Amino acid sequence: MVNLFVINNPYNPQDGLDHIEIEPGVSLHTIDQELGFKDEPWLAVAYIDGKQFYPLREEWEDTILGDGDCVYFMPH
Repeated sequence: MVNLFVINNPYNPQDGLDHIEIEPGVSLHTIDQELGFKDEPWLAVAYIDGKQFYPLREEWEDTILGDGDCVYFMPH
């Protein structure tokens, strides 16, 4: 499983933190489209294969998540 966290308030991450488990093999772009971030200025911090990664929005389509990966989305 991939652990996805949506931090709605970056100034107080515990306030309104949403956790979603998703199946591996999905891209950040697909998550963006399904959660409705497409027109909002969001950032993603991903832990892929144990390494921290800050993909640019242009890289989201090519960023595929695998089993055990973790992603945090937060408003910019």
